Amino acid sequence: MVSKGYWGTRSVLKRFDVKSSKTLWRWMNREDNPFPKPDIVQNGAENLWKIETVLAFEQRLLSASKQNDDDFVMEA
Repeated sequence: MVSKGYWGTRSVLKRFDVKSSKTLWRWMNREDNPFPKPDIVQNGAENLWKIETVLAFEQRLLSASKQNDDDFVMEA
């Protein structure tokens, strides 16, 4: 089931346990798996992301993490 609606900046920060919106900005500007840009930019108010966009990003993070775990082989 895809969630409908929007999350504001504070909700996104809380979801990822991030303290500063500057961290989100850095995530949005990284080359590898950037955080999505807000769907609605509001001057003087919170930016808004579609919930399904944030969940898709989160799923990509989890998939990348699992891929890294699968690629890791301990040597004897």
